Amino acid sequence: MSLLLRRSFPRSTLSLHLSPCAVTSPPPPAPSAPLPSLIVPTNSSLTSTSLFPYFPVGGRPPPGNRLSKNHWAPPGHVSSWGGMEAGPGMLYSAATVDGLVYLSAGASYAASLASLRASLSPPPPLARLRSLLGAAPPPEPLPAGGPAAVLPASGALAPLFAELIHVAVPFPDEPGARRLLGRAWDAALEAAGEGGVVAPLLGAGCRGFGVGEAAGAARDAAGRCGGGEVRVVVREGGVGEEVKRVFLEGAG
Repeated sequence: MSLLLRRSFPRSTLSLHLSPCAVTSPPPPAPSAPLPSLIVPTNSSLTSTSLFPYFPVGGRPPPGNRLSKNHWAPPGHVSSWGGMEAGPGMLYSAATVDGLVYLSAGASYAASLASLRASLSPPPPLARLRSLLGAAPPPEPLPAGGPAAVLPASGALAPLFAELIHVAVPFPDEPGARRLLGRAWDAALEAAGEGGVVAPLLGAGCRGFGVGEAAGAARDAAGRCGGGEVRVVVREGGVGEEVKRVFLEGAG
């Protein structure tokens, strides 16, 4: 764990940290300070990574999640020792923040996520009726760009975070994607408690935004934030240097 940068804004602070994992090895809070919240970039259906074993960077799973895991098999190959590789441009669930949270927060988190998803979705009979009538599908539980959905940290994450703040991040090719990415940051920061937040670089993982564009969205959101510290975590030093350069743009 190392601190690469700390930049002060009128009402908030933006810091950049190098760590092997934002979920399991986050920047620690100051002594006696409140635990931070973890921003969890997720999908609009609030299903975390439970539906598919791996995910294409910048791509979408089957519409409506109608295909099973066995039907959706991105190109890969069997290695010399017999292991199956996901292939280039793919991420296993354990390589994503959303997936690590799902694995680490325990059964109570999975149950809470399912309850939250149900509370934000139309009743199944209404959804079926809309389909029969040919109506447009109802909005997904968590639209890209906000609002945020908050659950308490549980399982192995309870000692590290106060809350888990879920936001859906757009794909880069969606209309107004950069604006929606900024709104996702804003929604997450508005939901944060006194301990501020720990976050990956939203958009730069499975969604497929470029590092520079994702870093600019994080910097601008921290500048708009009403208070607290925004701790962005990256895993690779080269990425960290690029993010650091963007974070310092416009600094006096």
